[in-house]
Amino acid sequence: MDDSSVMKLALIMGLAGIFLLLVIASVVELPISEYESLRPGEVRIRGYLESSYTSGHTTFLRIAEQRHITVIAFQNLSLANGSYLEVTGTYKNEEIIAEKIISSS
Repeated sequence: MDDSSVMKLALIMGLAGIFLLLVIASVVELPISEYESLRPGEVRIRGYLESSYTSGHTTFLRIAEQRHITVIAFQNLSLANGSYLEVTGTYKNEEIIAEKIISSS
């Protein structure tokens, strides 16, 4: 490889790395007790499933840590109360619209 090709490759890899860091940093992970300070946007929370309710194709989850928060999942879910959940979604109007839910019982 000549110097020109190495420089182009280094520039492309550097820009790709910066873009990846920006994407990773865009997800905010806070304890549920601090969710009131959030602006609408993408969040990740962890906590225990306290209760759930399914209506049609929507499942409402109440997740507890030190406080509680409602998570809305637009799918039928079968989760046991007390399951430890990690939820990634969009925070809006004091609720989280779930995009991804990981359960580890």
